[in-house]
Order: sequence, then structure tokens, then C-alpha cells
Amino acid sequence: MRLSGHVSPVNNNTLPALHLQNRKNVQGRRLLACACAASSSSSSSSTGHVRLYGSSGSRSPLVSFYLHEINVPFELINPRDETNPHPMGQVPALRDGLDLEVWESGAILMYLADKYGGLDTPEKRAEVGKWVVWANATLDPCLFIETPEGKVIDTSVRSSKPARPLVVLENHLASKTDDDPYVVSGGFSAADAAIGSYLLYVSLFFPDVSYAAYPNICKYMKLVCTRDAYREAFGAPMTDSLIAKVDDYLNECNSPAQQAKSVIGKLFS
Repeated sequence: MRLSGHVSPVNNNTLPALHLQNRKNVQGRRLLACACAASSSSSSSSTGHVRLYGSSGSRSPLVSFYLHEINVPFELINPRDETNPHPMGQVPALRDGLDLEVWESGAILMYLADKYGGLDTPEKRAEVGKWVVWANATLDPCLFIETPEGKVIDTSVRSSKPARPLVVLENHLASKTDDDPYVVSGGFSAADAAIGSYLLYVSLFFPDVSYAAYPNICKYMKLVCTRDAYREAFGAPMTDSLIAKVDDYLNECNSPAQQAKSVIGKLFS
């Protein structure tokens, strides 16, 4: 997938090129560019050894999000830099020290969670890892519908028939409590960096779409985009825009008309 006008050699692991909605998505692309600039300005002075290769229009800001969450200093590097370790020159990719090279957003998140985020047992890795892989393998294709050529043309969020991955996530979040609201019990994790970011990317690139049919997902999105690390990674303009959008969803969720339609929890049971 490739963003329209994107100059870096990014293909497989980039955000959708929403070619059929170019006029609607101009603001979204602008805000995402600001996100990349925000991450760069906040981390470029780092003297650490973690180097994240990324760009506007790629998934690298969600990796920046998690790096900020776990307080790991990093340097954001242009994807065209000759030291990019990805064998296809894509992003995100990451170097840690002189020898460690890892690419693909899910693999990067799991490495960072393992080394710096406290996933110090196989059981902890499995609990977070299954959701990170689910985000990339199941949720992403649901959120971003592609043509055979890899162009994103729509999102299943728009469908009048609830998409099963969204129903699964809605019901999972419905089982959570105010004291334990995130995907994996125990607090915010790499799974939330992936799942939350993907959900919010839809709001950015499909501004006419509403998540109001999924009230627990809406509450979860609000939790994610109001985190300090999210603002630091994605930038204030994009974050403020998304908070306002999610507030609109929540208001719509509480409308009598929408509450009358709340049958999602009964589907696929």
C-alpha cells in the first residue's frame, strides 16, 4: 500500500493510499505529516542507540507512540538513509545498537516490549503478542479494504453489517473494567499501540465514517488518543482533531436512535 505522492520506497507496511477519497483526505495527510515532524523533533536530540526509520504516511508513528510510552530515547531516521536495515527499503524499521535489526511494525513492537517493556516471560509475551499479530493480520484488513493492486478503497467500519473483527474487539472491550480498560490486563501495552493506532487512522483518513455502532471501541479510542505519549508521537494538531472526532462518536453513541440499534453484542454469539 502506498500513500499518494509518497516518495519513499514504502509499500507493504504503510498506511492506506486512499485514492478514491483524495479531497476528503487532504487534511488527514497533512496531520499525519505533522505527526512525523512531532516525533522527529521530540527525539532527534537523543543520544541513545535506538534508531527508528520512518516517514509520514507510514506506520512508524505507532512505533514512536510505544517508544514514548516506555520512555526509550530514539532517533528518527529518513527511510532513504543507506543504513535502513529493511531488505526492501521499507518502513518502519529499527536498529538497536550496532547489531540488532528488526522490521515490520508488529515485530518491532514485540522486540521493544520484550527488551524494554517488561515482557520478561513467555506467558507475558504470548498474551501481548497474540493481540499485536491479530492487529496486523485480522484488524488491519478489516479496517482498510484493498483492491488486488493494494489500493485502499474503503473501510469495513462503514458497512451496515458489523464486521466480525470489530464485533470481537467490541465484545472484548465490553468485558473490561474502568480499573483495567486496555486490551491486555495490567495496563497499556504494545497491543494497544497497534490496535488503538489502527482504529484512529480510520478516523483520520475516512472522516465521514463513524464508530458510533461500537460504543466500547469509541471509549477505548478516547483512552488511547488522550495519552500523553500519543500526543508526543502524533503531534498536537492531529491528536486534537482525533479527540474531537471521537467525542462526536461518543455523543452519537448516546443518542436514542443509536442506542436502539445497539445489537452488536448479540451478533456472532
